[in-house]
Amino acid sequence: MSFPCRPFRVFIQLLIVFIVPLWAAFDHLPHSPRSASMGYIAFNLDPRGNNAMITPSSLAQLESISGSINWGNRFGLKDLSHQSGNVKFTLFDTPADAGFSQFGNALYRESIFYFASGSAVKSNFFVGASITVYNLVIKNYGSASAFGITGSWQMSINEYLTWSGALQNINAPSIGKTEEPLPQVIYTECLISPSEKLITVFGWEQDTEYSGRFKFGTEYKVFPWLSISSGFISNPGQGTAGISVYIKNVGLYYGASTHPELGLSHWFGLGFSAD
Repeated sequence: MSFPCRPFRVFIQLLIVFIVPLWAAFDHLPHSPRSASMGYIAFNLDPRGNNAMITPSSLAQLESISGSINWGNRFGLKDLSHQSGNVKFTLFDTPADAGFSQFGNALYRESIFYFASGSAVKSNFFVGASITVYNLVIKNYGSASAFGITGSWQMSINEYLTWSGALQNINAPSIGKTEEPLPQVIYTECLISPSEKLITVFGWEQDTEYSGRFKFGTEYKVFPWLSISSGFISNPGQGTAGISVYIKNVGLYYGASTHPELGLSHWFGLGFSAD
């Protein structure tokens, strides 16, 4: 979107500075285009993905060094750009993931840095935790930081059904001189995989301060190197879709989501795996 003269652009930037924080600070978490295309699910489906900040328990299944970089703009606006990246590795025989994300522009910027780890309690039950540093910078107003802890679990009920859950910011962090509380969110999702070609995920996301959201996503493997996906997320109702292409150990991802008032968001990603 472009504006015919500088005053319009300044006006929009001021809106971003003052209105975006009212939506919810740090509502824009690290996520892959694949998860975005499936209704913004928290499930970490891909070893190359970067959802481990919310679902660190998935790291218990890590088999090799992997990682990703992701980028895009919310609602097609450059001033609402979002970038993220991560690297998964083994540290002292423990699966781990280190990553970051950045949202906003020169006037208003949210940055997230996290370290996550997961382990197996039993062959079908995994747990994990992530430590997150949140940093907020508003031009001419200063900066502030906060520290959050997230825990998650994942259980394989049988070969077709997996249940996952997470508690984000269980230490109830707050940020700034006003001690603005950061989001505390409960996630629960069920993955159904009736065949090697089809994956379906149902989930619920409940912020402790706001109404919950239902999530649904499905992915179909058309060829071994090509998958297509779609989904839905409520409150507000948004449709999602995407495509994933795999070339040897590299994954190329595209995801898009609609919004009833604000239009399309586009997300792109590049992932790799040493295995």
